[in-house]
Amino acid sequence: MKKIVPYLWFEDQAEEADPVKAQRAMDTMLHMQKIDIDVLRRAYDGA
Repeated sequence: MKKIVPYLWFEDQAEEADPVKAQRAMDTMLHMQKIDIDVLRRAYDGA
């Protein structure tokens, strides 16, 4: 059986190292029951 491994968007954003954007995305993620990458991208971008 093969495992499906999701794309880790956070790894790409960690390289940018903008602490304000990263904190915004982390705060958003901590309130999620299911991780939604599109919502995290919007939070990271400040949208």
